[in-house]
Amino acid sequence: MSEPDSLRSGHYFWIVVLIGLAGTLAAAICVAVAPFPVRVADTLVYDTLSAWSLEPAANTDVTIVDIDDRSLTAVGQWPWPRYRIAMLVDAVSEANPASIGLDILFAEKDETSLASMRERFRRDFGLDIGFTGIPPGLTDNDGYLGHVLSRIPAVGSVYFTFDDEAAESSCTLHPLQTEGDFSQLDLPVAKGVLCNTPPIQQGLTDSGFINHLPDPDGRLRGLPMLIRYDDGSLHPSFSLALLMRQQNTHSVSLRNDLYGPVLTAGAAAIPITRNGEALLSFYGAAGTIRTIPALDIMAGSFDPLALQGRHVIIGSSAAGLNDLHHTIADAQLSGAETQATFIANALSGSLRRIPGWSTTYSVLATVAVGVFITLLFALTAPPYAALGAFLTALFFLGLTSIFLTTKHVYMPATGPVAVAFALLMALSTILYILENRRSLMRLVRLVRAQRLTLSSMAAVTETRDPDTGGHIQRTQKYVRLLAEQLAREGKHGITDEYIELLYLSAPLHDVGKVGMPDSILLKPGRLTPDEFDLMKKHAEHGHAIMETAEEEQEEDGGFLSLAKEIALTHHERWDGSGYPKGLAGTDIPLSGRLMALADVYDALVSSRLYKDPYSHEEARTIIIEGSGKHFDPDIVDAFLAREEEFIRIANEDEAAAT
Repeated sequence: MSEPDSLRSGHYFWIVVLIGLAGTLAAAICVAVAPFPVRVADTLVYDTLSAWSLEPAANTDVTIVDIDDRSLTAVGQWPWPRYRIAMLVDAVSEANPASIGLDILFAEKDETSLASMRERFRRDFGLDIGFTGIPPGLTDNDGYLGHVLSRIPAVGSVYFTFDDEAAESSCTLHPLQTEGDFSQLDLPVAKGVLCNTPPIQQGLTDSGFINHLPDPDGRLRGLPMLIRYDDGSLHPSFSLALLMRQQNTHSVSLRNDLYGPVLTAGAAAIPITRNGEALLSFYGAAGTIRTIPALDIMAGSFDPLALQGRHVIIGSSAAGLNDLHHTIADAQLSGAETQATFIANALSGSLRRIPGWSTTYSVLATVAVGVFITLLFALTAPPYAALGAFLTALFFLGLTSIFLTTKHVYMPATGPVAVAFALLMALSTILYILENRRSLMRLVRLVRAQRLTLSSMAAVTETRDPDTGGHIQRTQKYVRLLAEQLAREGKHGITDEYIELLYLSAPLHDVGKVGMPDSILLKPGRLTPDEFDLMKKHAEHGHAIMETAEEEQEEDGGFLSLAKEIALTHHERWDGSGYPKGLAGTDIPLSGRLMALADVYDALVSSRLYKDPYSHEEARTIIIEGSGKHFDPDIVDAFLAREEEFIRIANEDEAAAT
């Protein structure tokens, strides 16, 4: 049974299928278990696609008032006296914003207050100092700031801790009013809380936590929306509290849609993960969202329309305040800008989502891609299968990118893309190995066929000339000895491959004799000049036979070229006196020069119908005398170096014949 022309059938098909399905199963298990490398790869894909699909420059209803490094340099280093913060908040409120949020926590009492200074003097020096002309409300900076905040109203900040610290007894918190089953969420549980000083905290209408929870790699991709306090109450993030203020609602509800849980605050829908995190769609580097330096607000050098009717977040991008976060959009995005990004996302419906069934989807997509690519490699040509695998990987990357850009939904692509490329490499390698094996098998069969061809053609020659059989075998061995000696001496660039081809081709050097009439070929005496001229034609007949065979050889058409060369030139002489072309020196192919010596030596030491054999010494003398005339001197030297082996071959064949 012949071997199939493609890998679509037989054991090759099943090798590809079994390896492909095994790789697919391993990939699906990895996706389901999600070991660290898979999570890292998936995060890399998410970040890359997110960076490619940053939202356009934010035209949002949010403005940031930034206590930046320039403001600190001009007004004074942090912490500012609280009355300066109160002046800043007052100036912002005069522009009639829709809401104000203070993304700064004032957990320590303001020691620059007149009341604090009076208390410190009384404690440290036993002196009771007084101040004249100061309104009572300005003696306590914290109280003054709390009073200003209470008139706005404003949303302030708290910070939850997760160790065993007890909550401050004087802390006024603003728990969420909720509707729906929030027990389905796996929320972080806080043990303690840091609040503003009591006068400030009591002046706030609402408050929310400013905890940022970066991912394990240190990057911030989302904001926690909810934290469950130790007493069981739920608390909103600062940005959620500010959004609820904008929506004029005091409660949130929880529902589920196709992709997972969704918080509803008024008309705003906030998709979250099971651990209560909202994934952000960033707008770009720091400053993309409209920002006004606090210095400009306090100096009055700003356009009030930039604040009017907008949601204002007062925060800081100053490096010393340690509220900078590494995101995909900027390595140092301020906390205020991340809060503003959330509000802008929520109002525009562009918060990101990762479906709760994303793992199931990824496993099924991985299996589908793996099976598809396995069948491609099993049933089509490797180039088409490779192209199909590459396009499949691009399809899933494109699908993920489209969903992320248009639906703000991240459909994990790591599994299907990874299995596509893994199978592309693995199955291409397997097919390459299998194809090489098939090629080797074809080559082995070809060599066998070639040897059979040579043997058959040589056998035809033997049937015409009874002296030719032993002559063919001996000259074949002599030629190899001579070629090996030249290769050992580094002459004529002879390779192992050439020696092997020479050995295989040598038996055909006299194949042209099949065209000679028996009256000449089997004549017991010497040939007449006319008969010898006719006998010389066997070289050209042999060349013609080999040329015809070479033209009909479909594979490795150069195989018979060496045999053709030997048949034509093995009676040429180094001095140009040979036949049929009268070639001289190195114009005679090396194969013909080698065969010339081997042929003459064997003719001398062998018996013929018309002569008795010469001794080796006599043949040796004739060959040495022919160096530079009949024979290539290099080949004569090679003969002399290996003459003991020539004698052994001649004697072995003579003994076998007897």
